[in-house]
Amino acid sequence: MKKLTSKLISTVMALSFAVNPSIYKVMAGDNSNIEIKFNLGDSNLYINSEVVNVTAPYSAGQGTTMVPLRVITEAFGAKVDWNANEKKVTIKYEDSEIIMYINSKEAIVNGNTYSLTESPVINNSTTMVPLRFISEKFGAKVSYDETTKGITVEKSSNESNKENTEENINVNDLLNVSDNAYIGDSNFKWYMKNSPSFSLTERNFNGSNLTYTDDKGLNEIVIYIQTDIPKDYSIDEAIANEKSYTANQTLVSQKQSKKDGADYFEISYKTKEESIYTKLYLKDNILYDFNAYISNESDKQNTDLTLDLFNSITLGYKNDGSISDLSSINEAGLRKFEQTKFKIAMNLPASWTQVDDVSDKINEFIFRDKQNYDDDNNPPSILIRMFSHEEGLSLSQWAKRDADSAKAIYNPKYYTQKLTSGKIGSYDYSGYDEDLEFPNGKKFKTSSYYIYGKNYRYQIFTILSEEDYKNKQKHDEVINAVNSFRFEEPDKEEIGLLSEDFKDLESSEIKTKQIIIKKAKLKADIPVSWEHQEDDVYFDYELGLQFSFYTIDGKYNSIDFLARSIEYMSNNVIEKKNNVRIAGKQAAYIKYSNVEDDETIISEQYLLNNDDGIVVISANYLDLYNGARTQRLIKSVIDSIAAN
Repeated sequence: MKKLTSKLISTVMALSFAVNPSIYKVMAGDNSNIEIKFNLGDSNLYINSEVVNVTAPYSAGQGTTMVPLRVITEAFGAKVDWNANEKKVTIKYEDSEIIMYINSKEAIVNGNTYSLTESPVINNSTTMVPLRFISEKFGAKVSYDETTKGITVEKSSNESNKENTEENINVNDLLNVSDNAYIGDSNFKWYMKNSPSFSLTERNFNGSNLTYTDDKGLNEIVIYIQTDIPKDYSIDEAIANEKSYTANQTLVSQKQSKKDGADYFEISYKTKEESIYTKLYLKDNILYDFNAYISNESDKQNTDLTLDLFNSITLGYKNDGSISDLSSINEAGLRKFEQTKFKIAMNLPASWTQVDDVSDKINEFIFRDKQNYDDDNNPPSILIRMFSHEEGLSLSQWAKRDADSAKAIYNPKYYTQKLTSGKIGSYDYSGYDEDLEFPNGKKFKTSSYYIYGKNYRYQIFTILSEEDYKNKQKHDEVINAVNSFRFEEPDKEEIGLLSEDFKDLESSEIKTKQIIIKKAKLKADIPVSWEHQEDDVYFDYELGLQFSFYTIDGKYNSIDFLARSIEYMSNNVIEKKNNVRIAGKQAAYIKYSNVEDDETIISEQYLLNNDDGIVVISANYLDLYNGARTQRLIKSVIDSIAAN
């Protein structure tokens, strides 16, 4: 942090914290709500309707409102400390701690660093700070009346940072939206007009999906940006998809053209509840999908404002200071993921995104590189998981247990593993590396890192294709992301227990349930986790193992004939036996492989006679998963089969 050494500044800063008696008069009452009202340039402020005379607020830079720090903090009852040597202001309010430095655009909130639109300054012996940044950290709402040109800060007594959702807190902390004329994203290259009547209520990790809502909760501007579309994707396909969504609505207008250097399409339509406006831009293999939703309950003024903001959306970005940047990319080109509830953080490359539709688990976070990857080219990925401690399980035991279970899944000819240990920052870790080659020739390298905190434990899992692993840039991106992982001990009372749904794949003790195969007059014990798909077909999702029972009637009267037919139709017979016994009866066994869609599938078939024909018991699975676990499961089911 840049140090200020001027003795004059130290003296002025001290003077700026002189007590203002009128403020204490306002604070003396037990007010249920906090309301601050003022106009720019006016030295009279109203705190809960009582006049307070202060250094007049003013507009700085591209419209950032600067106000006296002392007024805001005293009105909220916050505690303010001043460090003259460091020129540091520390503000504590409820569960928030804000640290700012004179003439610095960096602020620290609860240990996390944020960028200010304007730095705190000393003006006429008074410390002036950006209004919106301070107020929103206090859980207050800042609004602007275009008619009176008045600014209002409001917070009711039942509001607190705790009562805001974690997502909304993260949005406000991340955006630092000021009073600039525009908001936009320097990474995705778009901007639009800003309005104090609208606020950002939703934003995903990388800013590709966000919602901008009016203060009445009636109208929204919603933005979707898709960066992973196929390279040959056209605006005509985007239009067709859009029209398929709106087929049941009343069409108002539509137009296709070129705009802002992109293929462009706009359409509007109505439903019984609202009017919807959509703009599609396709540029540089990115699809921009901008939408305005205007409620039928919206008055003309609010409707006109919403449309004015929506129609101001422009592709491109101006670096002239007029735009409040919604991008969370820092100067190093990284984007910080931070989960404030669980207090975990990691820095990821700008092209990465958080994957929200894979898991509903609150303690699982998945990230992927979405740039220039498609379904046939798997991107680098990182998974973070968090669990409570398990009694008697040390760090090295946890890593070894998972490593042994992973090894049991795979066919050894496609899989190798090595135990690891080391440091991630100041944390010790144990883990293991895997080399995995799919039968179709695709190769991947994975790494698992296990870390212990005081009350919780953390797992980081990474996966890269062989090509990306050999690409120094891609490899370093993943390693640097892992090394940036940080955690603090969260409140155990608030988080509670986070149990790991671990299934010991090495264990011979498998919970089973009995099934009855009526037509075959047999019964068997299968794992309780197997899903009943149809008739007598069951499926293990973890191993991709399909187990089925079916009976072939008198059309075939010979097990040997059926076995020869299977052998004839298969690509490759691996093993066959005639001396197998199932349910006390002699049976034939044949194991073979077939190749389907570049995947090698193993089939194991047991054939035995019963009163109605031949019973075929079949186990089918990918050769990749032909490991100890699969073989143990098949054997346990076959051994359990008995007459019913």
